[in-house]
Amino acid sequence: MISKNKVIYFLVAVVAGLLLLNVLLGLTKKKSNKNVINELSKERIEQNFLSVLNNMGIIDEWIVKNRIHEGLYDSIKSKFKIKVPSGITIPLILKDLNEKFVTQPVEISSKEVKIHGTTSLKINSGKNTKLISEFKYYPELTRSFSEVGFLLTDFDDLDENEINDLFNLAIPFGVVLPLEIGSVKFAENIKGKGLEYFILIDDASDHIEFELNEEFDLNRLSRNIKSIISTFNSPEIFFVDGSNFKFSNNILSFISSEFQKKGRRISELNEIVEIKGDNKADLISLLHFHQSNLRSGDRKLYKLKAMDWLNIQDEINDFTKKGNKIIRPTKIF
Repeated sequence: MISKNKVIYFLVAVVAGLLLLNVLLGLTKKKSNKNVINELSKERIEQNFLSVLNNMGIIDEWIVKNRIHEGLYDSIKSKFKIKVPSGITIPLILKDLNEKFVTQPVEISSKEVKIHGTTSLKINSGKNTKLISEFKYYPELTRSFSEVGFLLTDFDDLDENEINDLFNLAIPFGVVLPLEIGSVKFAENIKGKGLEYFILIDDASDHIEFELNEEFDLNRLSRNIKSIISTFNSPEIFFVDGSNFKFSNNILSFISSEFQKKGRRISELNEIVEIKGDNKADLISLLHFHQSNLRSGDRKLYKLKAMDWLNIQDEINDFTKKGNKIIRPTKIF
């Protein structure tokens, strides 16, 4: 039988153990709290602030940093004045600034001093004001920009949900479809969405009235070309792939002439720069490479797989945010 004293000693030991455990947990909590950043430096805030402006195509000449009166703020000595060019809104800038600092220990406040005029901004951290800025519209200022278009291939590889995602995008693009009877329905859907489609003609169509075979006589070739154009009446440009379109120069010249008679023309798909990669990282890297080579006023057309187009939408949004434009492919031809 356990004595009363032993029970008391046991309970005392348990209480002491719990007290010790509580102390240890408290020390661990205090130690972890030391790693929590509760204030962001003025330099880091300014760096992030300027990064957002740069990503929106606001150049250094439109960013002025002036000294402010002493005594107004203890923690800062200067104020930014931002000239906002046409094609961009102050609310959009504020939105991106808030997203940039969303996980940071800062408080962002803004006030529209004058409707459609000046907006003031203040960023606090650690109970101190770290940055103040003023935004004002300057409609006469214009960001330099380039214009690019995109042709999507392998559209028929997408499933229904992916096609819906594609059609829900607000950015224009063109789709290259194979010369097959199944492309008729795709073409109607694409045109119904206000987008452009193009047909890749070849000598291996699955429809007898679309066949273009070098063994055919000229009358049959002419009839089939009329059938292709009447079925796919929308595009003015039809593509060929030189690596798969094997015709003699005389037959190719005849085919081109027949298309021209109907107000259409043949273009080589392989001459358009392709953006591709073994994975998403490679794809984005190549896209950034081509974007970096664009200059103000440039117009460029690219081709890529439809699935890859879906995968680079964040990068496309970043590209247009700087003021660049995505336009319909036919505006570039």
